[in-house]
Amino acid sequence: MWKEVTMASVLTLVVGSSAAAQGGADARWSVSFSAGTAPSVSGLYHESGSGTVLNLPTQVEERDYSDIYNSGFAMKLGLGYAVSPKAEMIGSFTWARADAEELSVGNVAGFDLRSQFSNFRDWGLEGGIRWHFAPDAGVNPYIAGVVGARWVDSMPATLSVPAAGVVLRDVPFYDDSVVPTFGGDFGVQFKVAPAVRLGVEAGLRWTGDLSDLEGLAGTGLENLNDSSSRWTLPIMGTLTFKF
Repeated sequence: MWKEVTMASVLTLVVGSSAAAQGGADARWSVSFSAGTAPSVSGLYHESGSGTVLNLPTQVEERDYSDIYNSGFAMKLGLGYAVSPKAEMIGSFTWARADAEELSVGNVAGFDLRSQFSNFRDWGLEGGIRWHFAPDAGVNPYIAGVVGARWVDSMPATLSVPAAGVVLRDVPFYDDSVVPTFGGDFGVQFKVAPAVRLGVEAGLRWTGDLSDLEGLAGTGLENLNDSSSRWTLPIMGTLTFKF
């Protein structure tokens, strides 16, 4: 009798250990942490135009997001639930920042006109579906599609004409904004433990127009900030736990 109980206990232990070694094939939930960068690849920050500033003829040239902001830093906290062996419903919280650089944007009566915008900050919520091509393999490529919204901080501008000693500080340009977003990702996960995956991911994101402000009203330059949608290219390293 003692031998029979002992053999049953050993079999139970072996079976349990074998299931754990398979990396939780029945695990449905996952939590992921991602960090990297999300540079802009397309989209105007402001358009070109002509008007008058301080009663002087002014020309402004268009500038892309990439002209004004660096690649910045982006991070994402995600939660997933597997609805089938290969399909996973996902939701995530995102946060991003990018620092602005002072640059020339045109001229006032022939003198260099420079701008310094405030730094870019946003956070967002996304949801969608992820498709795994080899969910239980050591190397698992996947694709994902998401939609969501982002909350973007206001971005005033400081305009200056150094040759004339003129500085206009905190000119209202973009207000606090809530913008729609959608896009897709392609990534690869590498199994480093039964329930742990390391990976790399790249994608594309479109975000809508920001809420423009009329800080340049009466100058003829009011339409500079009428269009501000853009595409970004998030590139991140990922760490995922399955349970």
